[in-house]
Formats: sequence, structure tokens, C-alpha cells
Amino acid sequence: MSDPVEVNYVVYYHDLSPHCRELFPYVQSPRCPPSVLMQDIAPLRAQGQELPDWLDGVPVLADARLGLAFKGADALEVFRKIIEQYESERAPQTQPNENGGSPVTAANPYQQKFIEATEEKKGQKLDVGSLDNYRRMREQQVPPSKQIPQ
Repeated sequence: MSDPVEVNYVVYYHDLSPHCRELFPYVQSPRCPPSVLMQDIAPLRAQGQELPDWLDGVPVLADARLGLAFKGADALEVFRKIIEQYESERAPQTQPNENGGSPVTAANPYQQKFIEATEEKKGQKLDVGSLDNYRRMREQQVPPSKQIPQ
């Protein structure tokens, strides 16, 4: 059984409101952070619940931690920032590909450390002595019959 997640935000919306269209993909979706509760106000009204004075339209984002309610465009902007932060926390760490292609993504922390170590060494330059040592080591690995004559 997983630990309960603390709800920090409640987003009030209405299915028929054109102002709430941006919120619809997040309703009952794993894309919505667990700290955000999406609440349609239609069932609340249908049950005859009295709504607080500050809930006089939709969308409204209530920040339970700060005790603030953001309305309309401000609510959507705060919601976007919450989603961006949530998605960036869930995204795997990536490193750009040296050829400018797709980034290299680590499947586990050990691979990520290898990628980071490799990235650190990319900027280092080798001196002539290091190159000669490397060439000698490679020649020792190749059988004499396969070596290119000099």
C-alpha cells in the first residue's frame, strides 16, 4: 500500500466552461500531479453544497498551503507552472548526443554516472606522449599479421 499523498492544490472547474478547456486533459489522468485534486463544481452544486464566496467562477486554483485562491487566467498560469515542475521532476535525466542527435537517456543511476563521467572527459585534450602510449597499447592488442606496416 502506498503512502497517502498530501493535496496541496485544488483546481475547481466545470465541464461546460470554455475557460477550463486547458484543464480537461489532466482530469482523472496520470499527467496530473498527485498533490493536485481536480474538482468539478457541477456535482457540488447538484448536491446542494454551499460554495464559498471566493468560488464564484471557474477555473479557480486553491493553494491549501498558502491559503490563496487564484482565479481565471491566474489559475491557469499557476496550474501550468505546477504541471511543468511535476513533469520536469518525473523526466529522466538526459545528456545531449555528441553528434547533435537525440539525447542519451540513462535507464538507471549507474548508467547516468557513466554518461556524466564520459561527458566530463570530452573536453580534455591528450598530449603527444599520451597518444603515443595509446598507439603502442593498441598495437600490442593487434596480431602482427594484421598490423599495417610503417
